[in-house]
Amino acid sequence: MTEIRTKDKLFLAVVLPAALVALYVWGWRTAAVKRLRTLEAQDLALVAQDAFPQEKRTLELNAAAARKEREEALSAPMPAVRVKGEAGASPAERERTVVGVFRTAGLRVTKIESGRSSDKVSGEAGEALKATGVCPEPVRRVYRLDGGYPSVRQALDAFAGNEMAVAVEQLSMEGNGNWSVSIYE
Repeated sequence: MTEIRTKDKLFLAVVLPAALVALYVWGWRTAAVKRLRTLEAQDLALVAQDAFPQEKRTLELNAAAARKEREEALSAPMPAVRVKGEAGASPAERERTVVGVFRTAGLRVTKIESGRSSDKVSGEAGEALKATGVCPEPVRRVYRLDGGYPSVRQALDAFAGNEMAVAVEQLSMEGNGNWSVSIYE
């Protein structure tokens, strides 16, 4: 038979219980403490039972005020459309009009990149133009232009002054008088 030494007794008396306590603390107890903290946080978020009727009444009043505000907004007359154009105009006619404005302003159109069918209405500018009702299906085009800043400014002023049904999404200078203008029309 094997003799049980003092070292073995010490191991069984101290190390083994310490290992079991550590397993309890890091294993099962950690999950339980985490669950308890979650439940305590949920409890703190709830309204006290005594304050419930007042909280409910306050929330009902806020909801009624929001409904009233929504109804007023829906019943308000639509603002006047400040854009002129024909809803039946073809994309080619709209492109021809935009190119005419660029040429009148002294810009040379070097390239026109038409948007894909998936690009028809994908940005805020396109949605805004569609909301006017003047352009039911706006198309995004990128115009590459050659000219100076005053000419670009003149073209943009012409769009605004003539109240054209276009929405400029992006304008960037590419150097040496070359410009890129992304427009929904």
